[in-house]
Amino acid sequence: MSHKRHHDDEDEALPEGVVAIQQKETPPGVSFVFTEKQHEWLKAVRSGKYRFMATGGAIRGGKTFTVLATVLILMRVFPRSRWAIVRMDLPTLRRNTVPSINKMRDYVGDFLGPLNMTAWEYTAVNGSKLIIFPESIEEDSELERFNGLEVNGFILEEANELSVRTKNKCIQRAGAWVIPPDEEQQIAIAKAERDGMSRVEAIREYGPKQPLPFIFLTFNPADNWVREEIYEPYEAGTLEPPWYYLPTTLEDNPYISEEYKQSLEELRIKDYDQYMRFVKGKWGVIRAPNQLITSDLIAQARNIPAIPGRRREGMDVARYGKDATVHAGVDGNCLVDIEEFYQQGLDISATHLLERVVEREISGSDVTVDVVGLGAGVADTMRSNDVTVNEFVAGARPVRRIVGFRQAGGILLKQRSFYKFADLWSQAWWEFKEKLEKKEIAIRAKHPSLVKDLTAPRYTITNKTIKVESSDDIRDRIGRSPDVGVAVVLSFFDFPMRDETKFVPRVMSRRRLGR
Repeated sequence: MSHKRHHDDEDEALPEGVVAIQQKETPPGVSFVFTEKQHEWLKAVRSGKYRFMATGGAIRGGKTFTVLATVLILMRVFPRSRWAIVRMDLPTLRRNTVPSINKMRDYVGDFLGPLNMTAWEYTAVNGSKLIIFPESIEEDSELERFNGLEVNGFILEEANELSVRTKNKCIQRAGAWVIPPDEEQQIAIAKAERDGMSRVEAIREYGPKQPLPFIFLTFNPADNWVREEIYEPYEAGTLEPPWYYLPTTLEDNPYISEEYKQSLEELRIKDYDQYMRFVKGKWGVIRAPNQLITSDLIAQARNIPAIPGRRREGMDVARYGKDATVHAGVDGNCLVDIEEFYQQGLDISATHLLERVVEREISGSDVTVDVVGLGAGVADTMRSNDVTVNEFVAGARPVRRIVGFRQAGGILLKQRSFYKFADLWSQAWWEFKEKLEKKEIAIRAKHPSLVKDLTAPRYTITNKTIKVESSDDIRDRIGRSPDVGVAVVLSFFDFPMRDETKFVPRVMSRRRLGR
């Protein structure tokens, strides 16, 4: 986005593709110059049809300046309004967002004051405020800091880096601030009340106008909730008000130099997928090196027909304060529900599992619990209530599978898989991926962490042995445990008959085959 001050030469040619918008609510002495795409955005803001407005989807499209300029206009139009800009942590805000705001200050004269680094907020001359607010979910997993935040709306900058729980919290808090009347409005309201008007009517008539509780979002390509909730519905033509998405690329920004565009040709040659995703805004399949499951498999599963049948249950029991205890329920081929609980006691966790099993009439042999750590106590409690569950130990030996039979010397022999698994954890994740690829799994349950957790693990294959990254390794790499993904994978894992998990000595095997 570009800005320019008033000048005497009104006939000065503007860059190609740019439309000058002279707004009466713009701070004196300043004219914002919007690109055509940003003009389209402003028109949508003014329509009143949208509350959640997102832009971006590629690099260098001017998304940050678009939302900042929008909020500055709203701050001008609605004196004493309050807006918060959220990013993942304070260092990121200081490094990336504050410089952008300071650059905007250079184009709005004296309208926006300097950053108060004690309160972490900017104050405008009309009393409006722009608050710098880090998500800090690692230190505040329940987002309790948001509970006392009173604002008219939010900017979620780089929303792809934020938790969907943060987005939902902002939806709750947007509009919590009601702009108070100024002195002149208070006099008018009091006079109207004396003349017989009710206070509510008087405030509505003579009090300050309130903005819509907007939430503005910017984001880059990512395999998480911004893809599932915004990008894919937009691509499918199903994104409807109050949601709005304006895709932008560097082609929509006439101020990007040709030299910079040419420099990206190297990326196009070396990594065409990255080029299409981040430069052209066509996300495609986002896959990291050695990523086990990609989001397109999960999206595909949402369209697989659900066939009711055998009911199953998977449970991942929290071992740490920030981890969640998660229940995943399956009906036939379909994942039907996910429940998540934080800081839940062991007895309560076991009782809730028992309630789910009884209510859904699930056999103990169709319930799988991760018994590493606190999960063992849940399994013990279930056993004391006459329900013996499958005890999943991630580091245990894999289950021996028969994938077919072969003839050898007139004798029918069991054919086992070409691959071996390093442990039971690797087998469970790999077989879940294979079921997705074979379109054997339907997904109807929704959870903000589902896609993120299932696409988290990486894998290696060494000497025909498949090793899937452990839960602890995933935690070290991404900063959290994939609790939801684990519960879902366990719910679909096929345990054999209980005595079949034991390895049969080779000599015994031959005797049984009649050799």
